[in-house]
Amino acid sequence: MNATENKSALDYYYWNNKLLYLTTNKLYQGDFEINFQNAVNLSKNNSDIKLALRLFYLRNIPRFSKETQDLVTSK
Repeated sequence: MNATENKSALDYYYWNNKLLYLTTNKLYQGDFEINFQNAVNLSKNNSDIKLALRLFYLRNIPRFSKETQDLVTSK
């Protein structure tokens, strides 16, 4: 997946798939939070996806920093 990251930087589906992969394999360290923030930024105009990401955040609050909290809870 990392080989196509530069090419897919603005593709929401890429970030969503990467988050699913990392979550499934329980790889929460490293760039997981950055990938989550990218997905949140790219889903601002899609209310269904934004809600799903917000719910994921609320269920996993201890894994995220204050910066991610501000990003997810902002309108």
